Amino acid sequence: MNFKFKRIWSVLLAVLMIFTMMPVASVFAADATGSLSVSNLGVTYNKDAGSASSCTLSGTTITATAQSTSGFSTTAGKTTVTLTNTGSSTASLSFSYTGDGVASLTIDGATYDTGSGSFSKALGVNGTAVIVFTSAKGSFLGKQTATLTITDVALSAEKDVNVTFKYVDNGSYTVDSAAVTTDTVQRKKSTESFSVVATPAADYNFFGWYNDTTEKYVSFDASTALLISDDATVYPVFISKTAALFGVGADRFFDLTEACNFAAASAVKTVVLLNNGTVSGSHTIPAGITLLVPFDDANTVYTAEPACTSSIGTNTAWVKPTAYRTLTLASDANITVNGSISVSGKHAASNGGKPYCGAPTGPVGWVKMLQGSKITLNNGANLYAWGFIQGAGTITAKSGATVYENFQLTDFRGGTNLSQIVGDGLVFPINQYYVQNIEVPTVFEAGSKETLYTSAYASSMVMGGSAPFVGEGGMFVVENGYMVKDYIENQDRLKVDIYGDTTLSSMSVNVSAEIDSSNYILPITNNITINLNSGTTTLGQSIALLPGVEMSVAKDATLVVGASQNGQLSDKNAYNSGGYHLVVYDYDEWSYGLNMETSEIVE
Repeated sequence: MNFKFKRIWSVLLAVLMIFTMMPVASVFAADATGSLSVSNLGVTYNKDAGSASSCTLSGTTITATAQSTSGFSTTAGKTTVTLTNTGSSTASLSFSYTGDGVASLTIDGATYDTGSGSFSKALGVNGTAVIVFTSAKGSFLGKQTATLTITDVALSAEKDVNVTFKYVDNGSYTVDSAAVTTDTVQRKKSTESFSVVATPAADYNFFGWYNDTTEKYVSFDASTALLISDDATVYPVFISKTAALFGVGADRFFDLTEACNFAAASAVKTVVLLNNGTVSGSHTIPAGITLLVPFDDANTVYTAEPACTSSIGTNTAWVKPTAYRTLTLASDANITVNGSISVSGKHAASNGGKPYCGAPTGPVGWVKMLQGSKITLNNGANLYAWGFIQGAGTITAKSGATVYENFQLTDFRGGTNLSQIVGDGLVFPINQYYVQNIEVPTVFEAGSKETLYTSAYASSMVMGGSAPFVGEGGMFVVENGYMVKDYIENQDRLKVDIYGDTTLSSMSVNVSAEIDSSNYILPITNNITINLNSGTTTLGQSIALLPGVEMSVAKDATLVVGASQNGQLSDKNAYNSGGYHLVVYDYDEWSYGLNMETSEIVE
């Protein structure tokens, strides 16, 4: 390196150090776009200089964003929204909000839930409510954006209001420390709050304060101060301790149908189970709406590709699954799905020779189906079962519906071994596998599908992939009729009952390397029972029944195996080159190695 280049490099380093020590952003006032249909309410906002943060006004909604920086020295984005009473008299301000990616939120200096909530305050002339929220910190490669949506903004001028506090059963409550034992009318200024405290009776929970006049809940806090801007009837709602609660943004419901209908008419399309509760009766999840049984506080939704706990360079150990939140379906529950159900959770990735590869891990969503309960998936519906569904109910997947589960590999041989035997023709790389997130009878009608997902840790990285299991491209292709898949917990067996014409075909999954079972003799793992009850089941590739497999063919059913290959058993390519075979092993053969000359082959 010559002297001139050294000098230039030194200057560049000095400049870089100066830039890294400088503040990455300053705060300045910006103009909000659009307008509010709320009289006498001014809106201003400050944002980090140079960021793409914004504030949009429309009707009674304010949508604000905060964007972080990126690069060598990163900071979180910060946005301040100030609401001001520009009228000539004291007024009552109220609004609800929903956060997306919000890291912190304060209103008038007090900390609020970053997910959703509500706020009310009396504002004097030129009085303000100051909202400050931040995004997550950015990274070298990218920025983080937080969005705060403020809805139902109202500013009501001060006036006298008459509020009827209605007497209710299943609990008691006080207004300004006085017990409500009968319907009671109280008069106050609309800018003066009522101090209310609700106490549920045994076997009941407090749900919320309901304004019967506006047909809306005004608070979900048992002890709070209520600002009522107009004459109204208000009372607490107490519900059974076993009732399931659902959230759609900042709104709450204890009726699944009401929650779904509200979501269908709003911008938030996810209905979140908020507690461990029970649903009874018939309900429909509309198209475009997702019912989430969550596994974390963030209400993370996983659809066709669930997250893995392992990452590049880190092989995270499997943790026994636990129920983060449980939805119980009562015996009379009948859930019709036109949209989606996501029973969410993460899965683990193991390296070669270790168990639980692709298995659910840690906290997961959980569904318990009591005897008689039903879930029906119509055309276009999806069931993402990354947690567990257990019990004695039934699930039916109609034509056009798709079910998702984990593909658990318990003898993954590792990336190095896998690459050496892929294409071998005889040795299928996976002999022991499980499909058991759903442990209730599941009916797959012709035209429905099931897709599996798994991940493996190989070459210091996680490799995930999906595999069709039922339907086109899958192991079981139901041409007409239906099949019933059920995991028998006390036997640790997967039972498949086939009614109608079905093809037992090849399947493929890409984990470290693409594995297409059509290139092998596909092993049916030892804990599977296949009952052919009616129709014709045709082999679409050669299969091997490992020790422990049970297969029965009823008198009204037919199993078509395929033509022989002139006994050329030593030729590894003979099995799928023009004809298919059914290979049956007994325990001795499996325990002491593959003996291709003595294994029983059914032509």
